[in-house]
Amino acid sequence: MKRVLIVLIIFILTFTFSGCLENTSILNGSSKTSSLQETNSDTKTIGIIALGDYENYNEYSKAIKTSPYLDEYEFLGKRSTNEFITASEGTQTFAILPTDTIASVSVYKLEHDNELNKATNGDLLYNSSNVKPFVVKCNFSDIFPDVNIVLTAKDGSVTQFSPKISMKDGRVEIVTETKSFIKDLTKY
Repeated sequence: MKRVLIVLIIFILTFTFSGCLENTSILNGSSKTSSLQETNSDTKTIGIIALGDYENYNEYSKAIKTSPYLDEYEFLGKRSTNEFITASEGTQTFAILPTDTIASVSVYKLEHDNELNKATNGDLLYNSSNVKPFVVKCNFSDIFPDVNIVLTAKDGSVTQFSPKISMKDGRVEIVTETKSFIKDLTKY
């Protein structure tokens, strides 16, 4: 009986949590980095690519050598362990591609309260004012993201988002409370 009640509560909280947050529409299109900057100069555009599931940096570095993204995004093969951010034991791995409108990036472990209805930034995992693409491995749970990416634009505006893979259709899903333009560059 307790298990049924717990599953029911998690189910209800999942829909309540997802209703409280705004899911940014995912736009597919050209996967050239320059196209991000040309999309809209007034918008702080960020590209994201779902790279697959990797247990650790070594597994990623071996697999990326044969990735279809390497031709277009050569830097993916040149990411060091410092640019491979691990948020949890989860294996969902994303490349984050900020444009030159971004001044700094911070990546936090996302902590959920006991009732799973509120998430707050936990440990700072990565912080840089030398903004360049990076890779993040996260999401121990398929339901709740466990990483929060905070990008500060040169004009001072802040974009926060948490990437995850949708259980509905396997596409990138962005959980965010801020207005932003995040372009999904994943090849499905």
